[in-house]
Parts: sequence; structure tokens; C-alpha cells
Amino acid sequence: MAEEAGQVRDEELDAEAEARRRLALAQIRQYPDAALRIPAREVTDFDDDLRRLAERMMALMQDANGVGLAATQVGVVRRMFVFQPDAESDPQAVVNGRIVERSDDVRSCSAARREATSRSTAGASGSVLIRGSSA
Repeated sequence: MAEEAGQVRDEELDAEAEARRRLALAQIRQYPDAALRIPAREVTDFDDDLRRLAERMMALMQDANGVGLAATQVGVVRRMFVFQPDAESDPQAVVNGRIVERSDDVRSCSAARREATSRSTAGASGSVLIRGSSA
């Protein structure tokens, strides 16, 4: 079973939700897994396979009670991630993202390219502006 790492929502879960969270975390590659160091490839085909991957990743992220998930964390070496900044927001998928701006207190971040612009917090104190495409 995977150790809990990264950003997960801090809330009490019932037994069924806790079981789903543990099963989801077991499917997510976590640091220091060597596969996470493989450079992800740019996405060129925006097709049904990409949409299904985004849906699968969003479901896995929500089951894990997380706030974000990169494709490489599920064994897909593509430049894509999903995130849900808070429980009231809908999950979003970002493909081929590029960081276009970040605050000085943000050390590093992986992201993707999007025609619309997203501003999100990175950790507790920084912010990142990302441009990419939606899946």
C-alpha cells in the first residue's frame, strides 16, 4: 500500500470513503518513484482517449481525496494534470501546460499549456499562473 504523501484534503472520511482513498493511493506513483523523473511527452492528439484519461484521473484524484494528479503519477508519460483547488470547484484538466508567472516563494512546479489562464496557489504561500489546453 502506498504511503500518503503530497496534498490530500484533511477531512474525516467514513469507512467506505477511507477504503476508496487507500485503493486510489495504491494506484498513484509517489516520490521517490523513479518513473516520476521521466520527462513527459507533449500531447498532440486531443481525442476520446485523452478525455477518458482525464476522467479516470479526476475520479482517482477524488477517490484519493487529493487536490491534483499528474499523468505520470498514473503511469502515462504525457504532459497533463488534473486539479480541484477546493471541494466546491469542478475538477479541471490541463494539457501541455506552461508556467508563465510564479511568485518568488514558489521553488518548482510542473504544469501545462492552456488557452484560458488559471491562477492557483502552490503550497501554502505561493501562486502560479499556468497557460495550457483543456482536455
